[in-house]
Amino acid sequence: MKKSNYLIVLIVLMTLMITNCSNCKNDYDINALKNYAINFNPYEDVNCDSFNKTPDSISSVINELPITDDYIESVMLVILKLYKYQMENYHQGYDIRRRKIFKKENPFIIAYFRILGERKGTDLLTPRIAYEYVISNKQLLKNSYILDEYIAIKNIEKEIEQIH
Repeated sequence: MKKSNYLIVLIVLMTLMITNCSNCKNDYDINALKNYAINFNPYEDVNCDSFNKTPDSISSVINELPITDDYIESVMLVILKLYKYQMENYHQGYDIRRRKIFKKENPFIIAYFRILGERKGTDLLTPRIAYEYVISNKQLLKNSYILDEYIAIKNIEKEIEQIH
């Protein structure tokens, strides 16, 4: 084989290795995001500080990851859990951009916008929008965690309706 052919083979192999390495990192990061979403618990503190205290391992990668089904499911699961918390405790969803307890630079708010797109003309960004997103994207209900949150929220809304 000519020297130039060896060089081409070497370049191709290195490119494949770099691509595979990048994919491995994305797989690791998306799995970390999924685990975080599954374990996210807004009930741990009164001020929902857990929503603002996203670990650096998640904060540093969440908005670098490609928007895949796993990514959407993970972000929506966190937001749905937050919405369920708000509905159970306050009977309404609060704007997650404007309340003093929510930091604007929260990576989940940025990720939420990545999924939903810019919401021009919308004054409120309540977690209910995630619930409506799930309703209009029924394939998300195949995720058992999302399905559990969806059913719980639906039941809470029915209870609130009966009270009022």
